[in-house]
Amino acid sequence: MESYLPDGLESIRFFTGKINDARIFNRNRKRKMMTLQTSRGCFGSCSFCARAYPGLRVHSMGYLFDLIEYCIDAFDAGFFSFGDECFVPNIKRSWEFIKECKRRKLDIIFKISGMRVDTVNPEI
Repeated sequence: MESYLPDGLESIRFFTGKINDARIFNRNRKRKMMTLQTSRGCFGSCSFCARAYPGLRVHSMGYLFDLIEYCIDAFDAGFFSFGDECFVPNIKRSWEFIKECKRRKLDIIFKISGMRVDTVNPEI
């Protein structure tokens, strides 16, 4: 697996100028980045999108966070990349993700590859 897990800090270095989170540069942070899919597809039908899968199928939050914890323990992952086309399909799922991350007391840094702008707000 070592060959497949990039250095998380190096992977997000481009974005760190816009992010003010000292945890990113903490010397004790596990440096490996794991890429996970939390869902497949999207519910939208945007004319500009080359969607790979019709419809949307999502993993449960329990499954997703069990997988995240496994990756932390098994592979020393401290950074995550969520490679979904549509990371969260609605604001309710955004809050479920935030609450579960807090409930499990996970200190992870993550980036999202695809997300609809109408599924977030300033509060999130």
